[in-house]
Amino acid sequence: MGEELKPGERRKVTTYCGCDIYEGAPYPPGTYWSPCIVGAYRTVKAVKKRIKKAGYCRSAKRPKKKPPEGINRSYLGFEGTLKERIERAGVQFLISTELQLYGRAIHPLKLTVKLAESSENWDEDEMSWWYQPKAEDIVVGETTDIPSREGWYSVPLNLEKIKDIENFSLQLVGRESGANNYCYAGDRESDTPPRIVIKAIKVT
Repeated sequence: MGEELKPGERRKVTTYCGCDIYEGAPYPPGTYWSPCIVGAYRTVKAVKKRIKKAGYCRSAKRPKKKPPEGINRSYLGFEGTLKERIERAGVQFLISTELQLYGRAIHPLKLTVKLAESSENWDEDEMSWWYQPKAEDIVVGETTDIPSREGWYSVPLNLEKIKDIENFSLQLVGRESGANNYCYAGDRESDTPPRIVIKAIKVT
């Protein structure tokens, strides 16, 4: 598909059901995405599949206006509560809680994690820009410490804000100021999926 892209660059690959498909920024080169859906994929075929599932190939349901440029969000859904997992582990003294992601930042930026609606209310196969989980104005964590080289990085979380919520979701939002300010992380199907790590002391 032409010359190899450099980090921070992007190019339009094709249009499918009225949705433009791009390679590159705000995701790594070799990754494909569309502003009509949420997330990025390793093949154009996978992007087309998500566009079709989101209903864009049915003209009656296709939104007439395009999604805003330079805004990218990701969502993580969890089953049960963190409180239940902590109790099963028999932990008495909590030290810290953090969301660990594997990826990198192309430019220095701030990553903010917000509480979103229950994971029972949305399906990742049906998500698009127009059909994404609602996020509350509750910040549960943020960091600017994102490596420029690929590796693990952590977002400290406020456990008290999320530990009692059943099937909670998190929204990850970068600095919404253009294609060159972004970071990325592996999804659940990668070899380095996101994970919540609770550091504690167990007294026996």
